Amino acid sequence: PPLEVLRPYLNNSCDIRWSRVSQKIGACVATDEQAELLGISAGAPLLNITRVSHDQQNVPREYVESFYRADTVSISL
Repeated sequence: PPLEVLRPYLNNSCDIRWSRVSQKIGACVATDEQAELLGISAGAPLLNITRVSHDQQNVPREYVESFYRADTVSISL
């Protein structure tokens, strides 16, 4: 399910309380599979964001790896 649905479920049904999140932002090139899914050429630049969320006991409970087309995304921090 989408993150918007998963987080409330984990909070309410599994009693998970979040403590910290670490994110890594980087660049990579599209694999054949990614290129097909994103409608771009293999080897095209991608933005990669990897996130790990930990609960209050410091147990990693969520791992998300996302890839974005470099020609359609911008990030404001």
